[in-house]
Amino acid sequence: MKRAVLLLANDLHIDKENIEDFVLNWDEMLEQATVNNVDRIVIGGDLFTNRSSQTLDVLMTVKTCIEKAGDHGMKLFIATLHVSLMLAISISLRS
Repeated sequence: MKRAVLLLANDLHIDKENIEDFVLNWDEMLEQATVNNVDRIVIGGDLFTNRSSQTLDVLMTVKTCIEKAGDHGMKLFIATLHVSLMLAISISLRS
C-alpha cells in the first residue's frame, strides 16, 4: 500500500480579513498530516494575499501557526516563485 510522504498546500492567501479561516485551515492541515502519518508539509506559494496584507496581526498569526506545526513534529517547507527565482525555505522546528 502506498503511503503519503508529504502534504502539499498552495494559495493560502492570509490577510487581515481571513485570519480565522486561515487558522481553521491550518489546523485542519495539521490534523490531516497527523492522521496520515506525514511529518513534512510543503507550502507551494502564495502564503500571503499580497505584501500590503502583511500586518502585524497577520504576521503574528503565521508565526503562531508555524510554531504549532513544530509542536506537532512537522517539518515545514515554503517555496515561492518570483521573477524566475526559486526560493525554498526549509524550517525544521523539531528540537
